[in-house]
Amino acid sequence: MSDSCFVEWVNSSGNTKNDKFWQVFLEKYPEKSEEIEMAKAIVSHVEQKSISVDEIDQLWKKINSTLSFI
Repeated sequence: MSDSCFVEWVNSSGNTKNDKFWQVFLEKYPEKSEEIEMAKAIVSHVEQKSISVDEIDQLWKKINSTLSFI
């Protein structure tokens, strides 16, 4: 799943093709819910503020490294 799919899911009102993926993901890995919530908060914050490309890249690396432990 790509970063853009995660961002789309975070910014959606719950009506995207990604909803099922994340619903199943969180059911299968409930221990990841805190990290997902943190990532959602970061994405929401990034969408509201103008930050540099380097800062965005660092945030995604952190999110991806957290999710890669699955």
